[in-house]
Amino acid sequence: MKYKVLKILKWTVISLLGLFTLISLLLFFNKDKICSAAIDELNTHLKVPVQISEVELTFWSTFPSVSIDFKNVFIRDPYPNSSNLDTLLSVDELSFSFNPIDIWNEDYQVKSIKVSNGSLQLKVNENGANNYDIYKASTNSGNEQPLNLHLNSILFSKVRFSYKNSQNKQLYQTTLRTFVLKGDFNQKNYKLGLAGELLLNNLKSGNVSLINNKEVSIDCFVNVDRVEDKISIPKSIVNISEMPFHISGDILKDNYQLSVKANDLKFKQLIESFNHQLINDASKLKANGDVFFDLSIKGDTVKTNAPEVACDFGIKNASLIDPLKKTNISNLNITGNYSNSNKKRE
Repeated sequence: MKYKVLKILKWTVISLLGLFTLISLLLFFNKDKICSAAIDELNTHLKVPVQISEVELTFWSTFPSVSIDFKNVFIRDPYPNSSNLDTLLSVDELSFSFNPIDIWNEDYQVKSIKVSNGSLQLKVNENGANNYDIYKASTNSGNEQPLNLHLNSILFSKVRFSYKNSQNKQLYQTTLRTFVLKGDFNQKNYKLGLAGELLLNNLKSGNVSLINNKEVSIDCFVNVDRVEDKISIPKSIVNISEMPFHISGDILKDNYQLSVKANDLKFKQLIESFNHQLINDASKLKANGDVFFDLSIKGDTVKTNAPEVACDFGIKNASLIDPLKKTNISNLNITGNYSNSNKKRE
């Protein structure tokens, strides 16, 4: 019995080694062909040229997938008269992953993309022209394309992301520490999973800075409708500085509406999340009580108008003690609201 087990184990190891050797040989003899196909595919689908310093093909470090690694990838803004200082994408590495069996069939189906160490800067200028509409359909028909995108995941690692709209004065800046998008991207309608950790550097509307330098944790999904150009966000929990916020809304081609609510925040947790430059020794304050928060944002994506912002907020049964100044506030109940519109909230 022991001899049979050893014999089976022996032939299993030999078979695996033979398979790995075959794949390695296929990679070695087809490396240039695969890398060339990948670069051609990128340029086929993009309206602006891509600058790449080198391309590597790896298997052992990405087992069981094969990965095409583009090094030092740069795409500049497609705006007229733009220079290499005007960046859309600049990353140390952009990787395409596919099944090694595709090498034998010479039909490379890219299943996932990884973007590592760099920046992605989306912009809309004063005239409403954006710098990210660079995708174009391939002129190839049928199955003639040597490399096809059949994505089910995109991974961002240490990528600085920003969106600046000079028309309606919106600015979003964040650092994606580790962030994954998962879904069947080739479908017209699909669920898109969002999961990861990020640092929300700046969230600004007009001259109002809404959030600065807050840690954010996300694990939820949105519904994508490519036919209607619509993204629906079902009620989901997003943790900001370890505080749970309920977010929902819709994002369409021409407009959007978002709702952010929090009913179970602790006053102490909110105080501790304040910027210490604004409130000295904030961490030493002792606080109790609950905070509620109900924010609504509605806006147009194609007009210069600032979005409509309305917010109800308050503190219930709270107390605040400053041990340094020996002062305290008790039985604190506050309600307030803010709106930049004359319209009444529904």
